[in-house]
Amino acid sequence: MTDIGILTCSNTTQDVGCSVFGCLRAASEGQAPFSPAEYPDGVRVVGVISCAGCAGKRSHEKILRRVGALTAAGAKAIHFATCMVDGCPFLARYEGVIREAYPELAVVRGSHARPPEGFLERLNAALVAPRPSVAEIGAAYRAGV
Repeated sequence: MTDIGILTCSNTTQDVGCSVFGCLRAASEGQAPFSPAEYPDGVRVVGVISCAGCAGKRSHEKILRRVGALTAAGAKAIHFATCMVDGCPFLARYEGVIREAYPELAVVRGSHARPPEGFLERLNAALVAPRPSVAEIGAAYRAGV
């Protein structure tokens, strides 16, 4: 059995509440990319952690800290969640720094089958939908609205 970690998009998990159910189901049921063809002895998920958010100057250090937590838990492979594969403009950069820092670690793109296009369009719309700020919520509360 191969111990794996899953690296998710923080925007998807925090802003729209993804519970990583698709990733975990694919891993537990041996669906691609966790199928017996890829992992003949199966997989065990040792951790799921989100990225550090959209990249800044220190994002490479932050991503390595998160991968370090997964390797400390025993991960021999890191799967970028499908949400990152479909939507992260920094994926190639993250993949490069992880491969450089952890050459023994398998780095895999994807954690479940790609969702239908209509779903991805709705997800992307939800990620950029206007939301009130804490200041606006506070002002509305104080105004009795």
